[in-house]
Amino acid sequence: MPEMDGCEATIEIRKAEEYLDLRRVCILALSANITEQNVNNCKLHGMDGFIAKPFRRDELFNQLKKYLKERKS
Repeated sequence: MPEMDGCEATIEIRKAEEYLDLRRVCILALSANITEQNVNNCKLHGMDGFIAKPFRRDELFNQLKKYLKERKS
């Protein structure tokens, strides 16, 4: 992204959710950089999950299904 990276965007989204008292939106990182440090950094900045590129369609579907199911509960 030209203006900010995914972690910075996540921080801003989380701030807006808190300030505006909005329901938390699910944020999944999608990256080819799959080091343990990068995954932990994404979670540290408020992301809910991580999908490594290249990804299979079923991996994306299962992640989305998991978080959508949790939101219904």
